[in-house]
Amino acid sequence: MRRVVTLALALIAATALAQAEITVFIGGQQRPDVIGPLLDEFNAQNPDIVASFEVGGATSDQQQQYLNTVLTSRSGDIDVFLIDVVRPAQYAASGWAEPLNGFFESDEAMMTYLEDFLPGPIEANLIDGTLYALPAFTDAQFLYYRTDLLEAYGFEPPTTWEELKMQALTIQQGEGDPNLQGFNYQGFAGEGTICTFLQALWSAGGNWIDDDGTITLQTPEARRAMEWYEETLASGITVPGIAEMSTDLSRQQFQAGNVALMLNWGYAWAHFQGSSPQDTEVAGLVGVAPLPAFEGNDSATCIGGWQWAINPFGSEKDAAWRLVEFLASPESQRVLAVEASNVPARHSLYSDPEVLAAAPHFGDFYDVIINARSRPVTPFYGDVSQAIRFPMNAFFARDLSIDEALEEMQRGVEEALGQFNAMVRNPGSGRTPGRELYMELGRGEAREGRSLEALLAAYRLGARVAWRRLSTLGLQAGFAPEVLVLFAESSFAYIDELSAESAEGFAEEQAARAGEEDRRRATLLE
Repeated sequence: MRRVVTLALALIAATALAQAEITVFIGGQQRPDVIGPLLDEFNAQNPDIVASFEVGGATSDQQQQYLNTVLTSRSGDIDVFLIDVVRPAQYAASGWAEPLNGFFESDEAMMTYLEDFLPGPIEANLIDGTLYALPAFTDAQFLYYRTDLLEAYGFEPPTTWEELKMQALTIQQGEGDPNLQGFNYQGFAGEGTICTFLQALWSAGGNWIDDDGTITLQTPEARRAMEWYEETLASGITVPGIAEMSTDLSRQQFQAGNVALMLNWGYAWAHFQGSSPQDTEVAGLVGVAPLPAFEGNDSATCIGGWQWAINPFGSEKDAAWRLVEFLASPESQRVLAVEASNVPARHSLYSDPEVLAAAPHFGDFYDVIINARSRPVTPFYGDVSQAIRFPMNAFFARDLSIDEALEEMQRGVEEALGQFNAMVRNPGSGRTPGRELYMELGRGEAREGRSLEALLAAYRLGARVAWRRLSTLGLQAGFAPEVLVLFAESSFAYIDELSAESAEGFAEEQAARAGEEDRRRATLLE
């Protein structure tokens, strides 16, 4: 009997020792209170794995900064993480996301598995035939409004921006509450502010780039979008501190009962209805509508959402994949939709009774979600993002006029993308602004004793990613063939330039190290 007990204890100990421990990184506004129980369920179903989570970053930018630090250092401290829908291509090019194809029996099996997912998130995650992440949920911006206030003044949800301004001002004046904001949106120096601008620009009939590849941020349509936001400030329907308004702060102020109409993402709905760590003053008093547009134009909203990716530097990739598969499943996405109002990234959940009971507008706005538009798709997204959001934030802070903000945006985006054309027309003309950066990357490879091939391969992958996305969107947008050819030539020219700079830095470092070795030998011989 004692031997049986001993063997049993040994078996239990061996099982415990065999458990794979994996850590998930999520943001503070991505509902840890909902993700936590999902991980508990996963652990119960998978006794050979122990999954836990870390929370960090109140905004998508802060999450990105943390992941930059972890992944640049090739740390395996986290195994699974969430990335914004604008990031998969960048992570693929940097080697920061584990390719997922190998977890399927075949590419055909993978494509069959992906059929239930919405096309937008899959297009972001599937790069040149390689899958780098699975959708956790998608997203789009909606207009949230107080049903009690609109009904009290005889209003239907506004369909134009002009109508929204009139309603917000009327309600504000009628209520006489100094704490009540007529209209709230995001104006902070973050990703949400890019959508704030682009949605108004699109709904004025404009875009950031035209069919010929010309940057179009100093157009009548762009001015109309900016004038509208200036009107929200001048009329007082928006708080003076809108330049500090982040996505979640905006949500909190509406939830406290201090806002009549607001732009925000799908996640806010569950908070308003009481599924939130914070108290709500608006449960049962919130309606949802598509974003307004300018008279004679169509409504447009930004695509959002987050993706589950696996750390390529982690040591438990098989266990990480099992968790990602679980978290991206219909069952997990149903939980996120019902309890956190995360917009499902699976077609099947838009007819799910439990989901529609919790968030009826998901079914009503399926077409809105499917047709949400992308932020600029470019290998220089980080530069383009900064070129738009920082001038917009300065405009909301009243530090830049409309003309100054549009000029800054135009110049910034042109600088981020304009080096394409310059290198195609004259490949030998000048160096890119990041010359020293790319030389230092080459030096770093030499210092670490690695060959240069991995870095150059990452550049080539980046070029393929960029060309694939640009050509697909260019064809959809009806770009002229010569514009697409220009993009292709300039992409390859740019990658050649980066490769040459890194190779130069690599050679310099090797030469310096060789010189140091010679000096040491000479010293020893003296």
